[in-house]
Amino acid sequence: MNPNTNPFTPGAGMEPPKLAGRDAVFDAADIALHRTKRGKHANTQMLVGLRGVGKTTLLNRIRRLANDIGYIAEQIELRDGDHLKLVLIPVFRNILLQLKLRHPSAERVNESMRVLRSFISNHVITSAGVDVSLCIEPEHGFADTGDLTEDLRVLMVSIGTAARDAGTPVAILFDEMHTLGKSDLHALLRAIHLIQQIRLPFLVFGAGLPQLPNQVSDAVGAGDRNLDRHDLGSLTRPDVWAAITHPIGQLGVTISDEALWAIEDFSLGFPYLLQAVAYHTWNIAQSTGITKQDVTAAIDVTLRRLDESFYFVYFERTTPVEQEYLRSLANMPAGSQRSADVAKGMKRTVTSLGPIRDTLIKKGLVYSPDYGFVAFTAPLFADFMKRQDTAKNLKDS
Repeated sequence: MNPNTNPFTPGAGMEPPKLAGRDAVFDAADIALHRTKRGKHANTQMLVGLRGVGKTTLLNRIRRLANDIGYIAEQIELRDGDHLKLVLIPVFRNILLQLKLRHPSAERVNESMRVLRSFISNHVITSAGVDVSLCIEPEHGFADTGDLTEDLRVLMVSIGTAARDAGTPVAILFDEMHTLGKSDLHALLRAIHLIQQIRLPFLVFGAGLPQLPNQVSDAVGAGDRNLDRHDLGSLTRPDVWAAITHPIGQLGVTISDEALWAIEDFSLGFPYLLQAVAYHTWNIAQSTGITKQDVTAAIDVTLRRLDESFYFVYFERTTPVEQEYLRSLANMPAGSQRSADVAKGMKRTVTSLGPIRDTLIKKGLVYSPDYGFVAFTAPLFADFMKRQDTAKNLKDS
């Protein structure tokens, strides 16, 4: 069929033509945004799940929803090794400049910009090579102690107060939130807790891998969390089928039940994999009726593209010994495995491999679903590791 009319959207963060199975997340986000805008209490929304469940796509959609109802919304994709303060400075600057543009005479906005200048201190911050420092005098005595927890609380309260006085709510959406260090996460969550308590129109959304809830507990304990957690898993069969049949039906294309089952079986209900195989199936199909044979023929090219653009992106960040750990896990049955069994497969002790496992968790390749267990964060990653080994063996021979 014509690739120019292909409705499917493979790729990280790309919104599919039919976003199925996530209505509860949007309903919660919509309520939180409207309540916060009205000065009512709303919890921070946290999206948690494996890679490929659509967390980034959902954040993108929530940001657009926020903009549609009058928010100034900024989205951040965090990376391992980022320092929260340096990441937030250009974000806060953008928010305040937008508030200033909308409300040029709002003194609270000017005051908040001076507080941000104090927070910046002597740091030289650039974004895309452009100096983002503020050429104004600092507000001495505010957000300038050097203690991130204290300074961030003061600054976020100042920005929230400026937003309230200007009548324009603000939101920040953090992707890959699990990459934050413990002290940075503690500082952010404490600041969020305070702005929630005093009901400022400042709402935070976060998304991260399954280890994020445990990181939150480690950072602030159980008592200070005003968080609504949304655990995102694979789609149900009706949602998988709707995600396929709805967009192709609008284009006058049909698909057999056997083809739908084949797409479901391959993707395991993960939206990322579903969009990828559906995209290549469309391009391979020769008529306006998609068959199981079309799906089967598309799987090889789908896997090649996934290896190049999805799995290898994470694999290339690993060292040889980390790859050996991943290989040992991949050679075990599907699902979570005991760390002791992974170590046994490497002829090593659990204690000696503890730092390796922790580094892989930090890099986002594995997580610990239960104490003493480990699993891949990306669906079908074990199969990718086996394909890597097969390709290497063929090359060596």
